[in-house]
Amino acid sequence: MNKILFLFTACSLIFSFGYSKPDEAHPKEQVSEKSNEENPTSVEKYDLNTPDGLAKKILSDMTAAFETSYNNLHDSANGEDAAKALADLINEMIKLSEEGKAFESKYPDFIFSDKNENLKEEYSRLNKAADTWLRILMRAKFEYHDSEVFKKALEELDASISSADDE
Repeated sequence: MNKILFLFTACSLIFSFGYSKPDEAHPKEQVSEKSNEENPTSVEKYDLNTPDGLAKKILSDMTAAFETSYNNLHDSANGEDAAKALADLINEMIKLSEEGKAFESKYPDFIFSDKNENLKEEYSRLNKAADTWLRILMRAKFEYHDSEVFKKALEELDASISSADDE
């Protein structure tokens, strides 16, 4: 779980860039939506009666949250749409964080990291989704730099990251 918090915390680096408009345009990048379509839902894919299966489900759900968010950010037409995409991600991560805490209390000795061989594939997918999300978030930050609603959503994201760091 610490790796996930690290990924989410990496977003805080975005806030160090400020809100100025870049010198050159940042066109929207192409985003493949295959990742959402080609992966069966967690319930279909994992044995939820085992710690490994539950851990894979949580990681898969986090990946899906990032994928949904980056698709929504990519498709946003304005700062309000982009702000909603961030708010939806924050809400989903809060729910998944609670699932992670429940998991860790139920299985305190379980190694929840990318060093666990059984979780490598899920961590790889999660890292790719988080990287794509960060790139698209940077583009949205430049594109909607003048949107007060989007700025507020970024501040809320930063606050949720800070509170996750404190836990």
